[in-house]
Amino acid sequence: MRILVTGGAGMIGSNLVKTLISQNHDVTVVDNYWRGKLNYLKND
Repeated sequence: MRILVTGGAGMIGSNLVKTLISQNHDVTVVDNYWRGKLNYLKND
């Protein structure tokens, strides 16, 4: 499934993104980095 996550660079959003990717979903992240951090989205 293709999923858009807004706020995906925040603590909760980044964990959601990791979970969705591990379940083989196609994830697109949109974030303005106001509170989010790019390093939350680093590959494990």
